[in-house]
Amino acid sequence: MSEKQLELIQELEEKMLVVLSKLEELEALRKQVRDLEAKLQEQKQEDEKRVHKLKELVSLVETVANPEPAANVSIPAGASPVMLVQGSG
Repeated sequence: MSEKQLELIQELEEKMLVVLSKLEELEALRKQVRDLEAKLQEQKQEDEKRVHKLKELVSLVETVANPEPAANVSIPAGASPVMLVQGSG
């Protein structure tokens, strides 16, 4: 082989090493992306659970703040809440 051919081969090998290095960096970045996507999905599920619990809590608070009388309970005219609780009416 001529010296020119050897130089070209050496140059090609150096470039291939650079490409391999870049491929390794790319694979490491892909792994980081996969890990972050998994964490994001996990966080999303936790957030959805929190939202569901908060909605239940809001519903409970609204029910306590605005109680609706039961449909089958009749309240005597003129009865006060205290009288109803005590059973006098």
